[in-house]
Amino acid sequence: MMRKRHLVISTWVLVAGLSGSAAAIGGGHVDAANILLSNARDTATVPQPVSPDEAKLWILNAGYDQVSGLESVTPGIYQGTAVSDGATYDVTVDSVGNVLGIKE
Repeated sequence: MMRKRHLVISTWVLVAGLSGSAAAIGGGHVDAANILLSNARDTATVPQPVSPDEAKLWILNAGYDQVSGLESVTPGIYQGTAVSDGATYDVTVDSVGNVLGIKE
């Protein structure tokens, strides 16, 4: 139960950070239907250094294409954009390979 709780809390922290960015950029509401979470894990870990190439590979393995603008925002966390099924997403990947995409 504790591990699932950490995953939920971590996911909401990640979503809240992206929602704040999306609200600042798009000036509004992030619809839950436009959020795509891939490769989620249920164990808490300490962020480890991740290379941009490794982060890009995780995003590609999660089913996205055309990854661009990938940059480190905090140690172990990268953000950029990618395409999935013809739609563009703002994507975030953490140091263990969790990928979160919010449709633009």
